Amino acid sequence: MKKISKLKYLTPLFLSSIIPFFPCLGKGIFSVQQIQRLNEPRMEGISDQFLELNVSGDKEKFQRWDGYYDLDGRMYPGDKGGMLFSLKEAYLQRKLGRSRISAGRKIINWNPHEAFWGLGVLNANRGFSYMDYDREGIVALHFQRTAGRFNFHLFGSFVHIPQVNPTFKIRDNRVESINEWSALPFDAVSFNGTRIPINYTLDEPDIANLVLNESIGANLGYSWDTGGVNAYGTYKPENAIRINAAGYYDPDSEAAEVKAKPFTNHHLVWGAQAKQKVLGLDTAVGMEVDHPRIGSDDSFEFEALKIVPTYTKRTYAYGQVQKNFKYAKVGVHFVELLEGEMSEANTFASKSMWQRAGGLSVDWDVTERLNYFFMGKYDITLGDSLMRNQVSYRFGKHISAKAGFEMVRSEDIRSFWTPFKTNDSVYTSLGYIF
Repeated sequence: MKKISKLKYLTPLFLSSIIPFFPCLGKGIFSVQQIQRLNEPRMEGISDQFLELNVSGDKEKFQRWDGYYDLDGRMYPGDKGGMLFSLKEAYLQRKLGRSRISAGRKIINWNPHEAFWGLGVLNANRGFSYMDYDREGIVALHFQRTAGRFNFHLFGSFVHIPQVNPTFKIRDNRVESINEWSALPFDAVSFNGTRIPINYTLDEPDIANLVLNESIGANLGYSWDTGGVNAYGTYKPENAIRINAAGYYDPDSEAAEVKAKPFTNHHLVWGAQAKQKVLGLDTAVGMEVDHPRIGSDDSFEFEALKIVPTYTKRTYAYGQVQKNFKYAKVGVHFVELLEGEMSEANTFASKSMWQRAGGLSVDWDVTERLNYFFMGKYDITLGDSLMRNQVSYRFGKHISAKAGFEMVRSEDIRSFWTPFKTNDSVYTSLGYIF
């Protein structure tokens, strides 16, 4: 009863914190979700309820420009709760004949495999859950033009908004997460044969150093009636923030004192994709290279223990076959890590999600009101697997409900998914559509 009461009073607070920024809400859904966990959670105190608001604004005339935005907010009640926010897209766009100019945050659809596998190389992941397909675009001035069968997209910017979800916070020298999709660092370490706790402190970065970073990118495509090819390259900040850390043993506290400071690092990304319709099937293949630069933060002072990120060049190969039926869409997907080690040495380093994996997606409108969704992924090399089954139903014009379950399997310590293997859950949701 106590949790339900908190939700009751948090609902108007949540709405009032979002709505004033968008006088004309457009269309969206406000929902309440209940989670039944099937395993003992890895992190204590994680809420089993949340409130979520998804809003998108239709493209409407603003002077001679069309405006568009798409944002999500999620609030977890409780002492260890908090709020997640994602502005996926927000831009103004003007059409000039065969050209389009856009200013703001916009998703670039240069890699058709990116959304399913969620690698977050070009666009950032929304990050509320790694089961999601949602992405966050690149803040820039975008120029797009078509000329016959050719199409061209160029962007440039001096502003970068990093991916901040899934997020965590430091309280009482301990790192805590708002939800179960944060991979938290170790809370203890061995020292002289004894297990000692780690006390974390955050060295607050200069926001300007995180946000004011340049980016530039270009994509050239050529299409024909049944397919097309494109090639792209970009130099931009990595979507995820890097972290430097330093530490030492404090005999007074009998703990390892670790100070961490986030910073922004750039990377080069280039790739090529090809699409072709074959016997009614939409096929696509491609490759992508993610080559991080070796960054540094001169303002950070290292101590006895120095922990710096590792920089690994990764090359991915993709393939997919999709079939669009009248009321359903079915896809078979594949990804392989051709270059780049699977795991790195320290807790603040990044890991590739997949080594060699196949996937299946099904989106089926069973009736006008009933929808079935399935997503499954399996790593052939590591044995990792993810699965989501979901059924949703729309009651009239304004009420919707959904129910489903999610499962994560991971036994290899090298795997990106190991911290999330206790995230199996059954969930139900009730939403108001507006």
